[in-house]
Amino acid sequence: MLSLLIACLMGVGINIYVGYRDLDLVLSIFKKSYAIEYYGRPREWSFSSRLSLAHSFSGIIGWSSRYLRNGMLDPEEFSRLPKAVVKRMQWSLRLTMGGGLGAITIFMLHFFFDM
Repeated sequence: MLSLLIACLMGVGINIYVGYRDLDLVLSIFKKSYAIEYYGRPREWSFSSRLSLAHSFSGIIGWSSRYLRNGMLDPEEFSRLPKAVVKRMQWSLRLTMGGGLGAITIFMLHFFFDM
């Protein structure tokens, strides 16, 4: 259980890194993509606004094939995004979701079935 929580926290840490290092780059590249423009650009940057935008964009980039197929993400803009940023966003998404869902599953099994 502890390892899953650590994985989840590592994902959040990567997400914070993406929010402060790569978020401006992502916003400057994606000008025509509905999936990115839907969230808008905040007037004031705070820790929570950067973190929530980075996490939302990590989900969009993590499942980019779905957004590209539906026309919500521009293929030209997506191809201009550096591969290192894409990998960081994918790792953030996978660690956060995997660790969080695994920890919740173990907690629920323990709580309901007294394992």
